[in-house]
Amino acid sequence: MEVKRVSFRTIAEEFFSKWIGFDNQFGRTVLDMTIRPGIVVNAYLSGNRTRYIGPLGYVVIMTALLIISFDLFGLEVGDFLKQNSDTFNPAGNQAISEDQAKMQQSVMEFMAKNFRFMAAIMIPFFAISLGWFYRREKLNYIERAVVTTYLSCHGMWITMAMLGILALSGHLFNVTGMILSIVYYAFALHKCFPRRNFMLGFVKTVGVYVSAILLFTLFALIVGIGIGILIAIFNPEMIQS
Repeated sequence: MEVKRVSFRTIAEEFFSKWIGFDNQFGRTVLDMTIRPGIVVNAYLSGNRTRYIGPLGYVVIMTALLIISFDLFGLEVGDFLKQNSDTFNPAGNQAISEDQAKMQQSVMEFMAKNFRFMAAIMIPFFAISLGWFYRREKLNYIERAVVTTYLSCHGMWITMAMLGILALSGHLFNVTGMILSIVYYAFALHKCFPRRNFMLGFVKTVGVYVSAILLFTLFALIVGIGIGILIAIFNPEMIQS
């Protein structure tokens, strides 16, 4: 049997066939999560764990690809987070004090350093709100977390596309990205839990999105108040300054 000599072409063919090709777990997961996400989600929930990548594996791979995309497009995570924040706060730091601005900068730096974890931080809140709007499915919390993990991770492709547009145009169209994410969520949830009325499903998806953001905001507020109380108890000089 003749053995082919190793060349760049053979290495490239092996890489694309084994890792990027649509005949493997990753390729099948990406393809089916795009055009028929209900099959992927329901396959995992029904016990088929071999055809597609599991939700935790998809988190790891997609988060890694998202971080790599920043380097690929020559972008900094911190700058992306700042532009994303400024979009929903046009006044910027003008309405806050110097100390508050420093605290905000510290939070941004922390989020940038831990972005691989922050990218999936909304998943638990989506799982909670999904239970409110899709009670008829009778899924437990872990099952809802599986659904939202798959959908949230696949939505990172939209984020990566927005990063590419940011690199080319210098503008972050994150409102457009959010709308696309909501539309994909509505499509995916419709495929996971088929209903005759797609518009009702779309309204439910908006409800899931809004309630998840409100839950996260409430959680962050409670954590912030708790940290403030601890600082006031153990380091009151910082509060006075």
